[in-house]
Order: sequence, then C-alpha cells, then structure tokens
Amino acid sequence: MMDEKPKRGKRVSHCQCETYCASLTYQDPIYSDWKHGWANSAPSMQSSNVPTVSFSHMADPAIGTGLESRVDGIQQRLETVVEWRLTFVNAGTADAPPFSYRDIRRLDDEEQDFFGLVIEDPCNRDFLEIEGRLYEALLALHHLEASGATVDVLKSRVTNLLLKMGAVKESEWRRVYQTSAHTFNSDKYFLPYPPRPDPVRIFSFALLIVRYFFNMPIRAIRLLTTGYNEALKADHADAAQLPKDPSTLVSDYRLQPETSTFLCCPDCCRLYPLPRAPNDPPTCMHQDTPGSRMCGAPLWKEREVKQRTVTSPILKYDHRSFKDWLARLLAVPGMEEHLEAYKRCQKENIMDDIWQSPFWWDWKDQDGIRSFMGSALGDELRLLFGLGMDGFNPFQSKESKQVRSSTAIYLNIYLVGVIPGHPSTYRVNNFLDLLVDDFLEFWQGVFFTRTDQMPHGRNVRAAIALVICDMLAARQVGGFSSSTSSRFCTSCALPIQNIDNIDKSSWPKRNWEEMRAAAAEWEGAETDSQRERIFKASFMRWSSLNRLPYWNAVKGVVPDEMHFGPLGMFQEHCRVIWGINVKVDGGDGTAPDIGIVRPSDKELLRALEIINSLSLDSGTEACIKRIEGLGREALIAICFDNDLPFGGRKGALARTIHSFRREHPHARLQLKHSESSDNPIHSVPAPTADNKDGEDTDEDEGARTTSELGTSAFPTEPSDASTSPAPSNFIFGTQRDPRDQRGKFTLGPGREPIPEHVRLKKIDDWKEKFRKGVLGKSILATKFSKDELRDWCTELNIHFHPSDRKPDLVERLYEYMGDNAVPDHPTHVLGKSLMLEVRKDIEASKFPLGINKAPLTWGTPGRGKLSADAWNVVCTIHLVITLIRIWGYTPGEEGPRRRFMLHNFLDLVNAVLMASNRRSSGAHAQSFYDHGHRYLQKVTELYRNFNIKPVQHVALHFGDFLETMGPSHAYRTPGFERMNYTMQMTNTNKHHGEIEKSFLHHNAEAAALAALLRTKSDVTSKAQSLIEQYEELRTEQNLGLRMLSEDVQAMDGAHGQHIVVPIDDSLRIILQSHSPTLGTLSHIVRFPKVIIDSWEYACSIQNASGTQALINHPSNGGVSPRAGHITDILRTPLGEILLIYRLFQTKDALPYDMYRELGQGFLTKRSDEEALYIAGRDAVLCACVVTEMEIQTYEVLHILPRSFKMAPISLNSFPNLPPPPPTLPNPKKRRNNDDDDDVDDDDVDDDNGSRKRRRGNWGTSLQIRGEKGRSSTAGSHLGVRRSKRLNEQRKERDS
Repeated sequence: MMDEKPKRGKRVSHCQCETYCASLTYQDPIYSDWKHGWANSAPSMQSSNVPTVSFSHMADPAIGTGLESRVDGIQQRLETVVEWRLTFVNAGTADAPPFSYRDIRRLDDEEQDFFGLVIEDPCNRDFLEIEGRLYEALLALHHLEASGATVDVLKSRVTNLLLKMGAVKESEWRRVYQTSAHTFNSDKYFLPYPPRPDPVRIFSFALLIVRYFFNMPIRAIRLLTTGYNEALKADHADAAQLPKDPSTLVSDYRLQPETSTFLCCPDCCRLYPLPRAPNDPPTCMHQDTPGSRMCGAPLWKEREVKQRTVTSPILKYDHRSFKDWLARLLAVPGMEEHLEAYKRCQKENIMDDIWQSPFWWDWKDQDGIRSFMGSALGDELRLLFGLGMDGFNPFQSKESKQVRSSTAIYLNIYLVGVIPGHPSTYRVNNFLDLLVDDFLEFWQGVFFTRTDQMPHGRNVRAAIALVICDMLAARQVGGFSSSTSSRFCTSCALPIQNIDNIDKSSWPKRNWEEMRAAAAEWEGAETDSQRERIFKASFMRWSSLNRLPYWNAVKGVVPDEMHFGPLGMFQEHCRVIWGINVKVDGGDGTAPDIGIVRPSDKELLRALEIINSLSLDSGTEACIKRIEGLGREALIAICFDNDLPFGGRKGALARTIHSFRREHPHARLQLKHSESSDNPIHSVPAPTADNKDGEDTDEDEGARTTSELGTSAFPTEPSDASTSPAPSNFIFGTQRDPRDQRGKFTLGPGREPIPEHVRLKKIDDWKEKFRKGVLGKSILATKFSKDELRDWCTELNIHFHPSDRKPDLVERLYEYMGDNAVPDHPTHVLGKSLMLEVRKDIEASKFPLGINKAPLTWGTPGRGKLSADAWNVVCTIHLVITLIRIWGYTPGEEGPRRRFMLHNFLDLVNAVLMASNRRSSGAHAQSFYDHGHRYLQKVTELYRNFNIKPVQHVALHFGDFLETMGPSHAYRTPGFERMNYTMQMTNTNKHHGEIEKSFLHHNAEAAALAALLRTKSDVTSKAQSLIEQYEELRTEQNLGLRMLSEDVQAMDGAHGQHIVVPIDDSLRIILQSHSPTLGTLSHIVRFPKVIIDSWEYACSIQNASGTQALINHPSNGGVSPRAGHITDILRTPLGEILLIYRLFQTKDALPYDMYRELGQGFLTKRSDEEALYIAGRDAVLCACVVTEMEIQTYEVLHILPRSFKMAPISLNSFPNLPPPPPTLPNPKKRRNNDDDDDVDDDDVDDDNGSRKRRRGNWGTSLQIRGEKGRSSTAGSHLGVRRSKRLNEQRKERDS
C-alpha cells in the first residue's frame, strides 16, 4: 500500500500488489492515523461507515494466486491464538440485546453496529486487524470482474473465517454480559451458504455423503476431488473447482459442532479446561475428599513428530454444547411440529406411545402441582429427555486381546461426548456435571433468538426424565451400588440374600428422600474411610443428576428391555440353563449326577441332624435363620442328595429345606454321597455366593460383570480339603503370577487372597469336569497355564512337542480322551439333532421384509456372539416353531418333561413379547408379570441347579414401567447401540485418547448433513436425484426386527418403482367386485411394496418374499382372520390402495394343532385356494412367518403371526394341556374329500346342526387391533361359497 494526498477529505489507497490490483477509497475520517494500517481501519467494519470500493483498472488474471497465500497466512495466524479476551464498547449497557451476526451480504449497509470493540485495547487490535483484512479481501472479491474456481474457493474460505471470528465474538459477548446467559443466538443457523456453481454443489454433496455415511477415507476424498477438478480443467480452463481440502466443504455447510475441550486425568477422570500452554498443570491436583491424597497423575506426554518433540495431553474430552445441538434441531424445517405433536395426545388407558402415558402428563412443573408438559405458556416449547451411557470397543473388536474401551454419553439422539476409557463408579460425575449445568439453565428456560417456526425466537424448557442404560451403567449414573451388592435393585430394597423371593407384593419399597440424603452425606464426607462407611450403610453414592431439583432415581432409572430380554434371559436360558452343543445330541435338562463340592461327612451329618430335629413351631424366620447358619456348601449337598433345588444363595436354600420340612413333617432328609463312596468329589457350576457384608462386589466396574447375564462372579467358599502346597506355576485365568508379595494367591488387584486348599480343589474339580466331558476347551485353555497343561500331559503319558502352544496341548488332551470326553448324561439340551431340525426350519421359512432370519450357524463356536435382534428372532420364532413340532408331539416317557420344558420356555417368550410390544396398558403389564413370574417359578422346579440372577429380578419390575410409561420403544437402548456401531465404523487414526474427538465430530457432522439433505431449499434443489438415490440406499439396510426407520414408517402407503399396467378381463372382474366404477378403467398403477402400520409388504408378482400376511377376510356377513399371500398391490386414480391376495387352505390341515393350543400360530395346508380376493389395506392385520414342515407324515404350513401391536397374552394352563395322540392318523388312509364342499375352518356345526363360531385361540398376534376394531366391509369375497361340511368330517377332525 502507498499513501496519496487526501482529496476533498478522502484518503485513497492504491493496492499495487498482485493480490488486490485495485484502489480502495475510504469515506470515514476516523482513519486519520495511517501508520497503524488495518489495526485502525478495521473498526470501520464495526461502525456506521463501511468502506466502499472503486477500481482504477482491470484486475490481473492471476488475481487469486497472491490472495490465496494471504488468506493462508491469516488463517494460520488465527489458529495460533488459543483464547481471545475482547473488550466491548457497550458491554455495560443495560438491557443489551443478544449478540447478532453481521450479514456478510450487506456489508455496504450504513447500520450502527452495537457490538463494536474498543480500539485502544491491545487484544482487540489483533482481532480487528485479522477481521479487517478478511473483510477487505471479501469486498475485493465481490467487486472484481474476474471470476473462476480460485475466486469462488477464496470467497468460501474468507466467509467461513469471518463466521468463525463472529462465533469468537459471540462467546466473548456472553462472557462479558452475564445477564444474557440464558439466551442463545441461533441466527447463525439461518445465514446463507457460500455460493457455488451447480456442478460443484452437486459433487460436493456426493463427496460428503460417501465420507459420512459410507466411511470413505479423507485421502480417497482428496483423490476424487483432484480427479474432478482435472476433468473440469480439461473441458474448461476457467471452470469453478472443488476446494482441495475436504474440511472446506464442512465449513461451507456449517456442519461443525460447537464443542469444549478439556484435559482428562487418566486416573481420576478429573477435567481441566484446555490451557493455552502445555504442562499447565503438569499433573492432576484433584482430591476426592479434603482428607484424600492428591491424585498426582501426569496429564501430558511427549512424542516425536517429524524429528521434533511435541508435548500433548494424554487424554482429552470434548463436550458438545447442548444449546448448539438444540438450536440446529429447531432450525430444521418441520422439526418443531414433530416435537409438539404430543399436544394432540392425552392420557390413555391403552397407549401406543409414551405421550399417552401417566408418566408424561404427571411430570410436575416447578411448583410441584401443574403438569410440566401440559402447562406450557404461549409459544414455549417443553421437552423431556432420556439419558443413556454405554461402553464400546473403539477398534471394532479387531485388535487382538484388546482391552481398550470408550464410553459414549447420549441424550436421546444427541451425542453429548465420548469418554476415553470407562470411568469407574462415581468418576463419571466429572462428565455428567457439564450436562447437568446445561439442564439447570433449561429448567428455568433458555431463549433461542430464532427457530424455523418462530423467526422472532421462542423460549425452551427441558428436563432429564429417565436414565436408559444397561444394569452396570444405570447404577453408575444413578449412584447406586452394583448389581451384585446387597442392595442390587434400583426399584426396591430387597436384599440380594432374598433374591429368590419372586412375590413382588412382599418386596420392600425404596425411599428416595432418604437415599438422596445419604448420597449428599457421602458427597460431603471428609475422608475416604468416612465415605466407605456411609456407602456400606446406605449403598448410595453421589450422582451429578441429584443436582437437578426434579430428579428421582427410583422412578427415573428404567430397566432396559433389550438387555434383560434378548441379551439377558433369552441368552441365559439357551446358553446357560439349556446349553448348546452342536456336536453331541442333547438331553432333557436334568442335572447330571456328577457330584458337588461337599464338606466333610462330619459336617454334613451334624447339619442333617440339626435340620431333622428342628422344631417348626419356633417360627419361620427363626427356623430359616438357624438353617442358614449351617453353611452354604452343606445346604447345597443336602438339597442335592434329596432331589431338591440346590441353586441360589443360603437364604433360598434354607427356605427350600424349610418348605420341605413343613410339607413333610415326618420325613427325614438323607445323605446319598459321602467321601468314602465310589463317587468322586467334584463340582457342578456353583451358584453365586452370598455377599454377607453387603459391600459393592464390583468396586471398579470398569468391566462388565458376568452376573448380569447369569453366570457366577464369585469363588466358592473354602472347604475342609487338603491344604498341601500349591504349584508355583499355577495362573488363575491370567498370564501372571497370582501370588502377592506375601506369597498368597489372589484374584487380582484389590481382591482377597485365594486360600491354597480352595485353589487346589478347583484344579481337581476342573480336571474331573474335563474327564466327565463337561469342561469346554476355552475353559481348559483359560484356567490352566501352559506349564500345567504340559505337566498334565506328562502325567497321562501323552506325547507332545516342546514347541507346542496352549491350543495344541488342549487338542492333544481332547484327542486322548476320545469318546470318554462325552458324558453318558448330556448336560446340554440344544444338541446336534435338535439344532439340525432348527436349521431345517430356518431354511424352510419365509420371513416378512421387516425381520431377518437368524444365521444358520448360530450356536456354533465359530459364529461368535449374536445381536439382540438375532436372539429375539431365534427365541420368539425359530425355537418356537421347531420345539413345538419336536417336543409338542413327543410321545412316550420323554414327552411330559419336554412339554413341561416347552411350556416354561413359552412363558419366557410371551413375557419378552409383551415387554417389546408397541402397545401397552394395565392388561399388557399384568400379562408380562404373570408370564415372567410363572417362568421363574417353574424354571427352578425343572432345573434344580438354577438360581435367580439380578437381571431376572429386575425384569419383574418392568411391568410397572409398562403401565406408567407406555410401550418400551420410547425408552430402549438399541438406538444407542446403533450409534456405537456407527462410531466403530468411523475411520480414525486408532490413537486411544484422540479418536473420541473424531467420533464426536464425525457423528455431529453426519447428523447435520443428514438434516441438510432432507431440507428442501435452494442449496439442495439441484441435487434431488442424488439425495433420492442416497435415501434408497440408506433404507436398504435391514436391521432385524426394527428395519424401518421413522421416516419410512411415517410413509404408510404404496412405495417403490411403480408402473402403469393395462387392465385385462380377469383383473377387471376383481376390481368391479370392489367398486363398479373401477371396472371402467383401462389402466391402473402397480406398486412392488406397501407399508401398513410400520410393516412392509410385497406382492408376489415382483417379489419372492414378504408377501405373507394375516388378513381380515369376509365370512358369513362378517370377517375372520385368514392367512394368505399378497399377489398384487394397486393404486386407484383416487389414491386408494388395493391388495389382491390368495388364501392358504385350512381344511383338515392336522387333526390336532398343538400350535393353536399353545397360542403360537396355527397350521394350514400347503396348497393355496384358487380364488383371488381383493381388499383395502385396512384389511391387513399383521405380517406372518410361513414355514413348510412335516409332522408325522403330514405336510403342512405353519403360520406364525407377528405384529408390533399385540393384545395382552392370556395366562393359559400350559402344564395341564392333554398330550396329543401318540400317533396321528395317516393322511394317506383318510377319505379324499377334495371334491366335497368346504366352509371356513372357523365355521362348524353344533350337535343341532346350527352354525356357530369356533372360539379357538388363534395365537398371540391375532387380536392385534381388538381395541381399535375393524370394519366388517374390509374386503370383497370372489370365491364361490361351498356348502356345509359333512358331519363325519367334523367328527374326524375334532377327534
């Protein structure tokens, strides 16, 4: 720049560099001192006078080259500043407005800027210099006549840098003007996007889509960008190009979230604001209590980067602003209408959503009287949120022996942050405090300056109503003790010693006020030991949620249906209670007589004498207390020898023995085994041991305990076995010496030492189990060290090579055992032959489009874990179909027990179906409890070594939540699990402690992009074909039982690529039967699919699967449910959806239908009826699983209806059902009645010859819409109604 003499009071500056090539004329006399350059000229951007630009000559064609380097320098300088401290001219003004951004499209407006900075402040001067240079560059670019790719890219970059500086200014304005803390400026989400040519805009969307939704690496994005730009250059040298850096596109569309970064202590998880300089502080200075020692963990690390040492934080935590997230959400068109849809609902007895529940409408406002959701004033928006927390493996389980984890915090669909690692117990409060700070403001109300529906802004109030996690995380967040402590339940105060008590009416209640006071006392304790004493007495720690005035953890911590259902009780029943072994045929579930860990004969005889001589008149509690004092191992042995259930804790065993004595007062308990007998002393899997002192047995809680899924988490108690020295090379499940400094064996850090005699007895037990064939290879490889396996091979004279690894030694041991490794009495139920039958039925089944079949290899070691959806399908569909076919028709001595096992399993299935149902009421809740209670009651009778786990007790509470909160889809965790999976698929640098930031930003930017793509605007108008293709690919992802996303569910109608087809004579007759006017049409529109009540159906003309449905079919002036398949989907000119369907034949499918009796569908013939029928889509009740099968030479179809909205399942008398005939009549010898006239299977003749309706149980899903009802004119019947069936046929069938 060079100065000229001012002309008429104006100062003219000619730019002679290669960048600007222009003359700028400034009309403001404020620029009297030119020596400070832009430091003083920049305030013109904050004042009423804005510089105007005039050009003295044409721009140089190479204008972008120098300017780009200048912008690079400005950006680098801006990034070096960690923190700004700005001083405003009007900071002390009363009633100052919230900060507003300057519209960069109106820079020439002579409008007084209220948010000007003090020029004399040194920090302001740096800020104004950078801002002024950016404004000058933007003005120059807007007025230049030259255009091209470089100019467009520079405009976008400068605009984004100015917006970034505006965000800094807004943040400082909030800091200085404290009274505006509850106001959030959301104007920036409505600013226009930088201009881009249409080809560049469309391709930029394509790049962002493949990056965020198909996980394309950034280097691949750069490669595609370069290829695109080169192709444009080859066609037109001056064509606009894509920016080279993909982050420029992210800035263009303002996808970046607003986050705060903190230093995170790797030991105590204390958070510190990220300092401007490293090693500030160098170590953690946090103390848990005033009497605790200082943490002292280092916070920084040094590493070599390009031959220089760089100091960086060990762990960082990024917290996303809730206000920023909500402001973005409220800027999406139509979103506010969805959020306020609850206003059209009211409290209902039958609920399809939480919006109709008592919980929603009874949530109290600040006065404790009015309904929070029902008392909003004016345009105020009110929201309730559910808080979730879940840990996941950030490395997709691909790293060998990976012990790293990350923990995500969710608020509905809002990802709050991702914690590096898993904080133990109360350490999670460090992260929750940030979220609670936001919600303390939102309880009072936060004003957003602009939303989509309210251009002048609206007030928003919000609250955290629920905690939706698995058992471990829920107890952490709520401040409860772990699920293995004495107070294991969050909903009641039942001690874990009485966990076998399944009478819900006798469970003691929790008092939240007392619990909250105890938690506050724990928080205010002066020393760690004082905290420990308070926790042992109250089983409560402090939770950050207790700072919220409305929070109640007893009502707010919800059991998760997915974790206690599919991943809990389903998995427990199949893998633990039954057991799976695809190599050997299974048994009947009875406990094999392989013995138990027994005390000495002397102890047993003494205990037996006390029990047999016990006076029952002394009171129940006194007797049980006396029996408990005999020791758990003695009680297990006595129960085992007398064929009593021997699973559970001491309290359960004592009650079992006491009940036996009361029912048989003259009977004496016996001992069948002794140490001198031929039977070896070894153990079966022991139940969970008593936690006598009530301490939290999972103090660290960094890893999930196995007790949640039903396996023991405790060692057995010591016995009187030998105490000979232990081999020094024994390793208890780890690759380390298990002895402590005193030479005693320990379970791990912080655990009690293992007595040597217990350890030796465990080795003997494991060896004996191996000889009996009940110890798997994985356990063998885990419990024994390599040296021990070698010693064992030497002991058995098994040859092995010195270089053999542990797996090789395990294989040699199994080869040596041969057939002897298979027990005479199988300990598993799901064996080889039964699993083959299950796989056969899987292959023979046709599924609806909304459900995935389970993998054929499920249950095999190579398949690995099943997802929650897979367990749901296995247990509610595949096993139901196969077990009823195999066990329901089993004759002989094995039949009664297997049918009892089947009935017990169906109780579990029905309970889980009620828990996951999308309709709820008091009747649904009672149905859930009845089936769940009877399942737990009978399972202890069937499997004597079974003991109730915490997850099963917690599940019994779920009926209360179904009754007060409505169906569970509003408070389930699969959405969080899905987001975990999405983050695992994100491309990262695999550096633990850094990838968490990538997870958060990738998730937030992907969500912002998805909202942008769904918004109809000028920005997306030219890319609609691309967006439609993306939506089609996205909805193709089948997610098990919950395939359809919310936007697809809302479609509810015909969809897919439709075609116009001519109407032939046969189709015309069908259409005329529905409406005479349809017969005059010449063409009609055909669709491949239709969505009805969230289920997707297909037509058989264009699809091979997804056509089967249960349809309300006309019958004798009414309608009745009939199974069939949809052949065609049509849409009339008036938009009516019509379905043409064909029914399955139901005549004489099978003389005895066990499926119908058990409420699990029904059987039909394999052939279809010839007639076609037509009906509206309202006639469809639900989707069906159709399975071809053969039952005792009968070839039939099994129809299993499945719906999201089922009626309550009645508690049938399963155990009292009569067994079917040993052998069903041979269908080949029966009279062929195909030519006889037919009637509906539901219509039979009574003894007087009059017509009546059969009232059989059609299955659990056939009353799907009983509460809403169906029209009797739902369809039109085209087939010829046949005459009555002969009485001989009826008698033959009913027999």
